[in-house]
Amino acid sequence: MFRTSHFPSKSETSDICSICLNSLIPGTPLLILSCNHKFHFQCLTSSVQAQHQLCPLCRVSIDASIIQLVSTAHRGGDHQQRHVSPNMNQRVVHSNRQHRSKSSSMSASRTDFVDKTNLQGITAQAVSTGQTATITVSAMLEFKGQLSQRESNIYGLVSLQTPFYRRSSKANKLSSRVPIDLVCAVDQSASMSGAKMFLLKRTLMYITEQLTDLDRLAITSFDNHAYDRSHGFLQMNERNKYKLNTVINDEIEDGFSTNIGCGLEMAIELFRNRDTKNPVSALFLLTDGKDDEPQDYSHIIRRLPQGVVCHTFGYGADHAASLLVQLAEQGNNGTFTFIDTDDAVGPAFAIALAGLLTCVAQNIRVNIEFYGNYKVTHAHSAYTYEPEQVPSSKLTFKLNDLNADEKRNLIFQLHVPEIKDKSSSQNQSILNDVIGELNITGDDFI
Repeated sequence: MFRTSHFPSKSETSDICSICLNSLIPGTPLLILSCNHKFHFQCLTSSVQAQHQLCPLCRVSIDASIIQLVSTAHRGGDHQQRHVSPNMNQRVVHSNRQHRSKSSSMSASRTDFVDKTNLQGITAQAVSTGQTATITVSAMLEFKGQLSQRESNIYGLVSLQTPFYRRSSKANKLSSRVPIDLVCAVDQSASMSGAKMFLLKRTLMYITEQLTDLDRLAITSFDNHAYDRSHGFLQMNERNKYKLNTVINDEIEDGFSTNIGCGLEMAIELFRNRDTKNPVSALFLLTDGKDDEPQDYSHIIRRLPQGVVCHTFGYGADHAASLLVQLAEQGNNGTFTFIDTDDAVGPAFAIALAGLLTCVAQNIRVNIEFYGNYKVTHAHSAYTYEPEQVPSSKLTFKLNDLNADEKRNLIFQLHVPEIKDKSSSQNQSILNDVIGELNITGDDFI
């Protein structure tokens, strides 16, 4: 469970059940509401059965899932609580939590395999129902035409636009998008104690709830050592969600100093050791600190497989921003997010997660080729392109992914040659000429 004694807004009364006014004795089942008030499980069950559906302390409405839970416990015994998957807002916990050894990093991996039959079924259904993504591509030059008596250098623009994403109904949730593989590597050093650790745990539990049966999630944590908390990738069915939420509550605790390198290395090895994989893969790396001595982890991030994007999150004023920016850039052009306040942790992860869940295409190549003496002289883009040496008659922009309702603009400069033959008939012919071609390739998702 959450170690709420470190959270500054909690008072000493959090160790007393306000229904029976007795202590929350170790060894008894507890229940924590979305308002973070804690009660004996049996006390709250009796209260709800008496038609009291507000928190006894703050009078906030008790979540419907909690009411259903305690109703089930009343009918079938309070051991039924073990089958409930706790989420970000409510969780059933047991207060006799014993100390768990951090040797979990040495445990054998129990990675769940990707169901390729289901993946093929999703793709086939998307094609048959017209759900495959359509990328709209437009290209234009700075001028539609110009005098042919002189050469010039003009700007060109290629725009890519993806369609708006509409989340399907719950019944069709599994077929609304492609599954993902996600690794969350999170800092559990001493500086993450208190409110930071509380919010981090809430965020991880939020992520587990957003994923579906076909998604796979792995969680690693690090201080001066790295720990494989999930022991490989787990499919996010209800059983594994419950298992991971228990691990998040009980095993991730603030520890010692920060060693970003060991946490990064373990997360990357999980990707490299996959026997099967989902179409979309990403690594979330969060830290609020920096190593005791400056480090260069280029040799580690280079081991990140192609197609896996590393998104980094710097928490608080003391994080190593330059290092995290570098890791994101080298991590297949990921993003860096600066989290300046505690309450920004959840939204930062939610935005990054939304990008993964609405990915419609990956490994995109925008290929431009010009004919004759037309040459690309400059490429003005944050995206990788080749050839790096220009002028060139060919240019290819490389984009890792495109999300729903997203627009990407690719800007370049084009050398327009002087036309030697200045006859009016030749000029008219040139106006109607095609000077080049554009094509897009990539892995198209739904």
